Amino acid sequence: MQSSKDELPYSPGTDQDADAAERRLAQRSHQLGQGSARAAVLGVNDGLVTNLCLVLGLAGASASPAAVQLAGFASLVAGAFSMAAGEWISVLTQVELTRGVLAAMRDLLSHSPSSVERRLREEFVRNGYRPDSAARAARDVLGHQDGRLRVASRALLGINPDEPGSPKIAAAFSLVLFALGAAVPLLPWFLWRGEAAVWGSVVATALAATVVGGVLSRSSQRGVVRGAVRQLVVLTAAAGVTFALGRLVGTSLA
Repeated sequence: MQSSKDELPYSPGTDQDADAAERRLAQRSHQLGQGSARAAVLGVNDGLVTNLCLVLGLAGASASPAAVQLAGFASLVAGAFSMAAGEWISVLTQVELTRGVLAAMRDLLSHSPSSVERRLREEFVRNGYRPDSAARAARDVLGHQDGRLRVASRALLGINPDEPGSPKIAAAFSLVLFALGAAVPLLPWFLWRGEAAVWGSVVATALAATVVGGVLSRSSQRGVVRGAVRQLVVLTAAAGVTFALGRLVGTSLA
């Protein structure tokens, strides 16, 4: 049975505990807004799965260690830059779309503030405010020139204007973590040969995938064991299919 410490972001205690928990949550929110968390997850997972499948596919086809090393390294480099480019374009597009929506909201606030006030009032009531409190809160938001775009965008659109995302950060995270993930199944081939290298790749990647799955589940306040096992099952299934296809192709071409 998991302790409450594993299930909660923090255990109630002193003001210092609450302040520390708030800082951690703010940091996680900032990472989500910048796109770095998503890029990190995709990068390391894709690196692990892609290169393990490649290595096992070649091993199943009885490729030489030199061929596995060359193909694995090429996959690491190509995959890292491909992931980085994809993340950069994806987050940049998201940022541009977000800016367009914010511009439309800014125009609406300038030309039809009463409409925004009505929508805010309805949204506040929907979230538990009493009608009179919702009306006062909506008027206060519209009366705050510097903060009304921020509050209205968050309340009505679910957009934080202060966290539009960073294409550069997302691309950098994706590139580095894909390369690190792809290096795990490849490294044993520079240390051993034959079955030892195959099992080294499998074990190293399985351990890395288990750790990644556990850490991600803990960060999202879900069961650590469940997340680790899920990650391991997905990795094992992908690797098993690839090895079998490599063996089939290698046998057919022999």
